Amino acid sequence: PGGFLGFMRQTVQRYAPLIAPAVISSRFALVINALFLTLVLVAAIIAPAAPVFTLSVAGLVGLNGLGHVLGSVFLRRYVPGAGTGLLLYLPLCLLAYAAYLGDGVSVAAALLSLAVGAGWNAIPVLAMVARTHWSSRRSPDALSRL
Repeated sequence: PGGFLGFMRQTVQRYAPLIAPAVISSRFALVINALFLTLVLVAAIIAPAAPVFTLSVAGLVGLNGLGHVLGSVFLRRYVPGAGTGLLLYLPLCLLAYAAYLGDGVSVAAALLSLAVGAGWNAIPVLAMVARTHWSSRRSPDALSRL
């Protein structure tokens, strides 16, 4: 979705085995993105009852967007997802934090939620590493490509 995996395969050769098509298929990427959207929907539904959880998802969205934007800045070229990150994800994240802080959520709770949001961002990376591991176990010569 969006061309990010193809971009990463071409740009970051060192990590290409982790995101090789045999490891991270389009179907797998769609599942990860569907889980992401489901998490955002759940956070929106339960927002009043679970502000720290909801803000952690806002942190996930904001940090994901920031990662794409910073990738564009450091690489000096467009990284797929940077437009969505800059125009949608970062503003939504900032609005969510501003609203919750304005409603009395403590700064400590907001910082905790941001740390949890950073943790949410690790899930796709861990999934890629796990799939690479499972693929290498099925094919002994796959491990040598890592």
